[in-house]
Amino acid sequence: MTGGVVALEALLKHTVLKLSLCGGLSVLGFLSGCGESTGFEGPTPIPITELPAKYSAAICAAYGTCVGALLPLFLGGEDCTTNLRRVVEDELPNFQTAVMSGKAKYDGTKLQACADKLAGLGCDAIYQRDIDECVATLSGTVAAGQACTMDVECAKGNYCKGVACPGICSAREAAGGSCDADTDCASGLACHSGKCETLAKVDEACGLATSPDCSAGLTCVGADSKAKKVGKCRPNAEAFKGSVSESCDPQAGVLCKEGSVCTIQSFGVAGLVAACTAPLAAGAACKASYPDACPLDEYCKLSGNIALGMVDGACTKKPKAGEPCGVGLLGGDICAPNWRCNKAKTCIVEERAGGSCESADICYSGTCTGGKCVAGGKCN
Repeated sequence: MTGGVVALEALLKHTVLKLSLCGGLSVLGFLSGCGESTGFEGPTPIPITELPAKYSAAICAAYGTCVGALLPLFLGGEDCTTNLRRVVEDELPNFQTAVMSGKAKYDGTKLQACADKLAGLGCDAIYQRDIDECVATLSGTVAAGQACTMDVECAKGNYCKGVACPGICSAREAAGGSCDADTDCASGLACHSGKCETLAKVDEACGLATSPDCSAGLTCVGADSKAKKVGKCRPNAEAFKGSVSESCDPQAGVLCKEGSVCTIQSFGVAGLVAACTAPLAAGAACKASYPDACPLDEYCKLSGNIALGMVDGACTKKPKAGEPCGVGLLGGDICAPNWRCNKAKTCIVEERAGGSCESADICYSGTCTGGKCVAGGKCN
């Protein structure tokens, strides 16, 4: 599958499911320091214990505005707020250390204004850096060119560059600069294949290997990589427009309205034939669809390989607790919410910091070091 579906899947998985705290949160200026301030006049400082809940609620509200009611479907039944809260909770000790060492400052009286700003940004929250209201909440004190161990220590406009400790506080990368994460890049840029790139805007080209990804809130419509046909970035609402019984094409980013799914009727040498259909009941016979037509705790387990034109199956409970991983429409691994597929293709529980791991996917933090899940955002 190519085009709009892949781009939207990548956006959601990267920014919601796999958001690294060091990159994804601290560079917004929201979480760089986590000690409580004292001696302020005005609003009462928000206790540090409320920080994870404040952040997760704000950023998930922004994502909800960006994607709308489709967000739970594309998260596979997982809860955005719960996932992010757990990531922040795992990261908090690092931020407290930065504040206690004097390498970051935190002002709890500004936290609510930061949260309100983030929640109201919608799609713009995804690629924004150094939001004023959040920089006022915290600020790194380590100047550019000085040693650092995590992004939160670096002054506004900088990140901690380097994998081995210590890193160096350096200006965020401009377009074309090397990167490991979106938040290594300047505001408005994304990290793609190790380089910071400018995202395509409305009506700009997308969908080919040489084209940039669409900006948040846009879907690549009309692309066909096999035919080397470029698409155009269009608002999500234009992609999700099909009513039940109308034709759709997940390869070209032509999808269905909320409350219906794009179901593949046939797929072979003659091409793909698909139409918008209503969601299915538990245990029902199903066909490959996007998003999955089955209830959130089930998936359409196909009876054969979709690449061979086999699109029929049955709604089946998502596997967990040592069961073999399922296979999704786009070839991804399927496990029950908050379970992850290991290298042996068995579902295991997603781990908090300190839990055992064999890959970053197993960890809420998205970081696995020495066989243990660790909070993201620190050099090693």
